[in-house]
Amino acid sequence: MKLPTTSTKVAAAVCGLLGALSSCAGSGFSTAVRSDVQARMTSAQPKFADCYAQALKRNRKVEGTVLVSFVAKANSGKFEEVRVVRSDIADPELDMCVVKEISDLKLDKPAKNQVAVEYPIAFLAND
Repeated sequence: MKLPTTSTKVAAAVCGLLGALSSCAGSGFSTAVRSDVQARMTSAQPKFADCYAQALKRNRKVEGTVLVSFVAKANSGKFEEVRVVRSDIADPELDMCVVKEISDLKLDKPAKNQVAVEYPIAFLAND
């Protein structure tokens, strides 16, 4: 995604950062659910980019990764319990903005079981 001064590269890791998908067995984390999570997070990229643009106004050299966790609730698919697990960006306002944007998301096709997700979002400034 390109913006005048920023780009956001998003990488996904579910059921633990770069964890084996076999460890997700029985958790409701089917291929369809993984794809749905990825699609929802991809759809939020413009909003993440807006969060990042605001962070760049505060510090034009800010970049790094924010690892978030959330739960896609059973039956509704609503993303809840959203929190920053780790951030190598010292900008609490960016963290809060990302959490808010993720909290507005929900799966298109909710799973019957609650699904826990960890998802890294990399923010890199254009040169």
